[in-house]
Amino acid sequence: MPIPLHDPNPHGNGADAAMWEWIDKHQLCSGAAERQRMRASESVLCMALYHPTADSCRFKGLCRWLGWSFIIDDVIDNPPVSTDPCAAAEVLQPLMAVLDGQKATTPLARGLADMWAQVTEGRSRGWLAEFTHATRRWLWAPYAHAAYVASGQRPTFSDYRASTHSDVGGNLIPMALCEYAAGLDLPAPVRNLPAWIVMRRAASDHMGLVNDIYSTHIEDPQIWYFNMAFVLARQYSIDMEEAVQRTVTMANDCVDTYLRARRDVEAQLAGNVSETTRAAAIAIADAYGDTMRGNYDYHLRAERYSGKPASHRL
Repeated sequence: MPIPLHDPNPHGNGADAAMWEWIDKHQLCSGAAERQRMRASESVLCMALYHPTADSCRFKGLCRWLGWSFIIDDVIDNPPVSTDPCAAAEVLQPLMAVLDGQKATTPLARGLADMWAQVTEGRSRGWLAEFTHATRRWLWAPYAHAAYVASGQRPTFSDYRASTHSDVGGNLIPMALCEYAAGLDLPAPVRNLPAWIVMRRAASDHMGLVNDIYSTHIEDPQIWYFNMAFVLARQYSIDMEEAVQRTVTMANDCVDTYLRARRDVEAQLAGNVSETTRAAAIAIADAYGDTMRGNYDYHLRAERYSGKPASHRL
């Protein structure tokens, strides 16, 4: 992994209790099994590795976001939601209503509304539009999975590459949160630089592929279809070890693309934006790298992914 290792955010110390207090306030995770899975996810560790320099207030918002995300994942990535489109829509539509500014009507929706208010406060219209769109696409991804299962179909390589741009690691949520964590808000001319678009996509694709790699031993390919290694093994009739290695190669290609685009961004910024905007853009470009590295280290350290074979290392 050519992106340098960094220390986790020191605000992670003691943040776990505050996150659980918020979860319990909204009654988001009451069952013993669900709470154990949530603890194994180690949300605070994840955010501390993703965003090593976020201040204490923003770090609290990041932990709430990821805690809620893991809880909703536990619902939408498992039956009946992951296999029945009607069940998926029933869970998802109250969440879409919150994103539309309507009243929350379920515990998950109330948690989303509370967390959303904190994370989006004071953000620009451009950032909010991007973050809202990414959140919608991520939440609708399990509906797509349910549609495949219900129809007896399986996603092809091309199908899944398209879907990863709607799933949690493959969309722009982590990249948008880099701006939130830093207290920065990039203008449209930066977000739409061609090198920026390539860099951002490479970073988010890398995060999704790393998650796929380290999830192969905890997911069942007969039940859960949205994993690049599972798709490759099925489509090309190869064993899982080879499929994982091909996925590792794809992830490493994303790192190379990110690093190349990161250099191109500096050239495209030169003379086109103010020095203040340029400094902010470079800080966020580097934050993408921190998040990629943090995501990799999180998957090596978190209990949720324990027991992964050494051959899965990138």
